[in-house]
Amino acid sequence: MAFDPAALKRSPHTYQTTATAARIKLDCQAIAEFDKQLEQQANLATTLIVIGVVALFLSFLGSALLGNAVLLYIILPLALGAIITGSVLNLQTQGLRIPDIRYQLVLELIDILSRDMEENAFLHLQLNCSPTTHKLKKLDTIPHPSRPGRRGWKIDRFQDNWLTLGGTFIDDTNFSLAVIERAIAKYGWKRSRSGKRKFKRKEKSKGIELSLDLQLPRKRYGAIQVLQQEVSQAIQLPPQVRLKRLKISDRSFFLSIQAPPELVEHHALERLVTQLLLNAYHVLNLAKQLSKRTS
Repeated sequence: MAFDPAALKRSPHTYQTTATAARIKLDCQAIAEFDKQLEQQANLATTLIVIGVVALFLSFLGSALLGNAVLLYIILPLALGAIITGSVLNLQTQGLRIPDIRYQLVLELIDILSRDMEENAFLHLQLNCSPTTHKLKKLDTIPHPSRPGRRGWKIDRFQDNWLTLGGTFIDDTNFSLAVIERAIAKYGWKRSRSGKRKFKRKEKSKGIELSLDLQLPRKRYGAIQVLQQEVSQAIQLPPQVRLKRLKISDRSFFLSIQAPPELVEHHALERLVTQLLLNAYHVLNLAKQLSKRTS
């Protein structure tokens, strides 16, 4: 089923499909075009609001200086019309802007994964396009540790499972790759030097988790459970990335890693996923050789 922009306008703003790599790539390009249209609409909304506010100010100023309200009566409806139109356009795009990394990463991952898949094999994709700090992704709210109290600051914690991509490799291994991003939003009232109280909110990424779940052909890789003690040492990761979870049986291999916020960028994530796959298949190749010896 082709990409339908209306689907992303409905909560929870998720694109979900089972299709060939070629079809999904076309859909990702359509999502990119849709996002570009939203950006243009948001820019137009901002321009109209700014023009309306400036025109409103100048009309009042001109009327006061000239002592003639005719100018005000002429410009006022046009200025208010521009502000209202801009505000409506802005509301229509609110919460719909898609982080570029989402569809860009999908395009890159499909190129990597489809090399080891049958031609025209199907991929299962679930892509959430709303921001990480969308209200539906909030886990909980906790008091700010350094600004406690009934009227103190609070922290909202978010978890965003924004990508799941699965399929079957040529060796009959079923894979499922997931990207989970975590973030926080700190907010509360702050008193300025002049004594005025202002509401402040600051969002911050807390890093990203990548997980790879492989369901294995037992005959080919069944000996992997014998390597359980050696696997964690065989996995090579960048210094700032840590192994979060590792689970092995004779039929499955699950691996997840935790990366810091500075790696939440599509080229860095692409490299991390590639490294994750290389680590997984390094272990599987060892298991394959061991399986041959014991069969």
